[in-house]
Parts: sequence; C-alpha cells; structure tokens
Amino acid sequence: MAGLLGVSTAQIQKNRKKVAKDFVNRYNIILVLKGHQTIVAQKNKKLYINKTGNPGMAKAGSGDVLTGLFRLF
Repeated sequence: MAGLLGVSTAQIQKNRKKVAKDFVNRYNIILVLKGHQTIVAQKNKKLYINKTGNPGMAKAGSGDVLTGLFRLF
C-alpha cells in the first residue's frame, strides 16, 4: 500500500482505517489491507477488521494450506 501511495509504511500504519477508506472511495474498489488486524473496505460500506490470527500465520505458504482446508469442506 505504501508503494501504491508513494508514502512510507510508517505513514500507512499511523491511520490504516483512514487510508483504507480514502483509497476505496477514490478508486471504487474492494480493498484488503493486510497486516495486524487486516482491514477489508468497500466504497460506502462498513469497514471490516479481522482481529483474529497470530504471528504463526505470517509464514510463507500459510494461505495455501488454509485454501486447501476450505476446499475440503
């Protein structure tokens, strides 16, 4: 996100909710801003914040494993 906006990661981290809302309102997209408490935002919609997870999920391939589990059910 910092690269897309041309700002530092620290600037994004200061106010992730505002960054997400401003970005979706400008580009009319659905945004998943990953990180501590991942944010899902869509223009003119409620902001969703995932407060679950743990550092163990920040490993390469974790998403692949989870995707495979969801396909089983």
